[in-house]
Amino acid sequence: MTPTTRQRRLTLVLAATVLIATTIIAPFGAIQLRRIDGFIPATESAIIITDFLTAVLLFSQSRIIGSRGLLLLASGYLFSALMVVPHLLTFPGAFAASGLLGAGLSTTAWLFIFWHLGLPVSVIGYAYLIDERRALATSAIYWSVALVIGLVLVLTWIVTVHDDALPALFVDQIGFTVWANRITSMDFGISIVALVVLWRRQKSVLDLWLIVSVCALVAELASTTFVITSRFSLGFYTQRIFSLGASTIVLSALLAEAVVLYARLANAIVRLRHEQETKIMSAQAITAAIAHEIRQPLTRITAGGVQPSDFLKRSHPNSIKPKLPLMG
Repeated sequence: MTPTTRQRRLTLVLAATVLIATTIIAPFGAIQLRRIDGFIPATESAIIITDFLTAVLLFSQSRIIGSRGLLLLASGYLFSALMVVPHLLTFPGAFAASGLLGAGLSTTAWLFIFWHLGLPVSVIGYAYLIDERRALATSAIYWSVALVIGLVLVLTWIVTVHDDALPALFVDQIGFTVWANRITSMDFGISIVALVVLWRRQKSVLDLWLIVSVCALVAELASTTFVITSRFSLGFYTQRIFSLGASTIVLSALLAEAVVLYARLANAIVRLRHEQETKIMSAQAITAAIAHEIRQPLTRITAGGVQPSDFLKRSHPNSIKPKLPLMG
C-alpha cells in the first residue's frame, strides 16, 4: 500500500523518538545495575513469538503477491526468531548458571552477533527485490524455511562446539573484551546501510515501518558498540527493550493493515449485497410493470371476445320459419 502523509509523519516521529531516547540514555548506559536473571527469558521469549508471527505473515504475503523480496524478508525474521532460541538457552543464569548446550563464555555473544546480522541483510535484499513480481510456488517457501533452519543449526553448532576457536568476546560472564565492541560494530555498520537503503525507497507502508524497526536495531547496536562494556548495565537493559520494540513494530503494522483491509473488504461486501438487493427489487418492479402492460390489452381482448361468442351461440334469424296465415 502507498503510504499517506500522516503515516510518513508518524513513522518519522517514532524513528526520531527512538534515536533521541538513545542519545539521552547513552551517557548513563555504562551504569551497572542489579542482575535480574529473569529479564532475558521474559524479553527474548516475547521476541521469539513476535518475530515468528511476523515471518508467517510475510511468507503468506510473498506467496499471494509473488515477491522474492518479501520471501527474503520473511526468511530474515524467521532467522531472527530461531537464533534467539539458542541465545536464550545459552545465556548464563537464564536456565543454568553457565548456560545450556555446553556453551562457553563467548557462545551467547556470537549468537547475539549472528542474530542481529540476519534482519539488516534481509532488509537490504528486500529493498532490491521487492519490485519484482513473479509466481512463487509453495515449495519456494518450504525451501526457504529449510535453509534458514539449517543455517541456524550450523551456526549454533559452530559457536557451541568450537567456541574456543573463535575470538573471545567476554572475559567472564559479565565483562566484554575489546573484540566484542569491534565485531558488534560490523552489525552496526550493516544496519546503517539497511536504514539508508530503506530511507531512499519509502514506497510502501511496510517500508516506513521497517525504517522504524531498523532505527530501533541501530539504536540497540549503537548502545552495544559504543556505550556498554558489560552485561546488566543500564544500556544492557535498554538494549533488550529496543530489541523487543524492533521485533514488535512490523508485526503491529502488519496486523493493523490487515484489520484495515478486512474492514474495507467487509464494507465492500455489504455494498455489493445492497446493490444486488436493489437490482433484484428493480427487476421485480420492471417485471410487474411489464406484466401489467401486457395484462391490460389481454383483458380487453378477452372481454371483447365474449360477446361475439355469445352471439354465435344463438340461433340464426334466417333459420326461424315465418308463420303462414290460416286459410279457410
